Amino acid sequence: MQSASILLAHDDRDFRERIAATLRQRGHEVAVAEDGDEALRRLDSKPFDLVLADLALPRLDGLHLVSEVRRRAAEQEVILVSRECGIEAAVSALRAGASDFLLKPVEEGELVERVNRSLERAALRKERAQLLSENLEFVRDQALYQRCLSMLSTLDLERLQEICLADLCSV
Repeated sequence: MQSASILLAHDDRDFRERIAATLRQRGHEVAVAEDGDEALRRLDSKPFDLVLADLALPRLDGLHLVSEVRRRAAEQEVILVSRECGIEAAVSALRAGASDFLLKPVEEGELVERVNRSLERAALRKERAQLLSENLEFVRDQALYQRCLSMLSTLDLERLQEICLADLCSV
């Protein structure tokens, strides 16, 4: 997996340092935030490939953070982490727009696997958008090529003049 920029939002300093160290060992750039408001400020200043946040953040909890992140960047990958083991917490997180949900205590192997999966989804989404853009450009080029062939194959000068005027007007 390639290096990615990750925003880690958690109020527990020990948890933040442990998870940040784990992600940095894997070659990722990690920025940290102590609460939801700070996380939003960091998101405003720089785009991140992944947001990893606690469900119970001070000032702005994880659910509201996810909603705000989705409002600003609908394609943003967000993983929520929670000590709450109820199904309701996971369902609420996923309904709010979280890409994934992890329970504490978080095992290093599971964390790395989920982060990699989220980053792969983000990379695939970017690649898809790039391919769509390239395909649209190709279709435009093909249309131009077909119009040029049409002009070159016309022997009637009046008809050629009409085609040229029509193309100029459409441009």
